[in-house]
Amino acid sequence: ATVRDLKCSDWASAYGSSYKTIGSYCESTIDSTVKPLLADPVGLSQVKAVLANEMLLGHGQVDSTLIHTILLPPPATVSSLSDLMDWLDDVIQLKIALNQG
Repeated sequence: ATVRDLKCSDWASAYGSSYKTIGSYCESTIDSTVKPLLADPVGLSQVKAVLANEMLLGHGQVDSTLIHTILLPPPATVSSLSDLMDWLDDVIQLKIALNQG
């Protein structure tokens, strides 16, 4: 199943009852759609670190932005910090646009 095929109730159960983590479904979707496009030395831990330390997002905003990476995966392999920052900036701009829309 793709993200588009899921019902809201499926999202809710995959997300988890506490809403304090992004849940196993979202983590596995990020792993399968985004992680393959991250080349060494860039990995998901570096993505999280950049969001928290460079872009100064809190834990909940880091997780929210990671979920948005499913909607806007990198257009090409991300292999440098500069590429990572450019892509994450695009993801955050998408997130802002969706929240305003």
